[in-house]
Amino acid sequence: MRSNFGYFTTLTIAPESIKELEIDTGLKWEKNPNEIATRALRLFLERARKDTGKSIRHWCVTELGEEGDRIHLHGIFFGQRSAELIRKHWKYGFVFIGHTCNSRSVNYMTKYMLKVDVKHKTFKQIVLASKGIGSGYFDRLDFLWQKQNYKQINVATYTFRNGTKMAMPKYYKNKLFTDKEREKMWINNLNRGILWIYGEKVKANDWKTIDNLRTYWQKYGREVMGDDPIAWNAMKERRKEEKQRKAIAEAKKMAEKFGTEILAETPLQDEFPMQQNDWDEIVYKYWDENKKYIIERHCKVLGISV
Repeated sequence: MRSNFGYFTTLTIAPESIKELEIDTGLKWEKNPNEIATRALRLFLERARKDTGKSIRHWCVTELGEEGDRIHLHGIFFGQRSAELIRKHWKYGFVFIGHTCNSRSVNYMTKYMLKVDVKHKTFKQIVLASKGIGSGYFDRLDFLWQKQNYKQINVATYTFRNGTKMAMPKYYKNKLFTDKEREKMWINNLNRGILWIYGEKVKANDWKTIDNLRTYWQKYGREVMGDDPIAWNAMKERRKEEKQRKAIAEAKKMAEKFGTEILAETPLQDEFPMQQNDWDEIVYKYWDENKKYIIERHCKVLGISV
């Protein structure tokens, strides 16, 4: 989002205000710090909206203090009167408002979102933001060339005001390009022989380095970030199942559009003398036994070589 008026802001919550918010929400802040901060921000925005008739556009992230462990918010508030409204309607504690807000301020803000809180290992900061932050990018013209020439692109890029380029954020990439277009760019990038593993550039055939990086960052996630390997595997399975579901749905949609035969017929439940609880197991077994045939037929209709 590009705005002529943006204010880098820190909002704190005093102990007495925390007690009031605990009564209001019925929650204890020690176990629910993000919920307390969310409630405080929401009430503040409601007061500002009653005053002006509209809310303040904002992007905030929660954090626990190094001293005292109190929850507070760092954020950027947009609009010419934002600073005035913050001072007037934030009733919960101290307010700091910076004099300038630029690309460096935004970069500094994102560090809070990615910060590893070693002291509070169980705490996960959250982002609280207005809808549509960053949507103004689609009014610019620099993305159109990439959209029209995606077949020649290895990595879609985002250009800052100072001309610096970086890999396009996932939000924009998913908005601008279809699944097929992203897949084409991904294949182009693979053909260069370069991979990015957890943000580090390595050669695609350097398996030793790739394995070392994955091992290191997975250990880092478990020991520092408190990640759960079981949750990783569950998420992988969900993504895989969702990808399969989309592929089948897309193939059937294409088949219906062009009047071709139905590519994959799943067995009807009444064909099997079984209990309801066994249905999922049978469907997955059917997929495992026939997935090669199904995928080959889908790829043939979609014009994808396998």
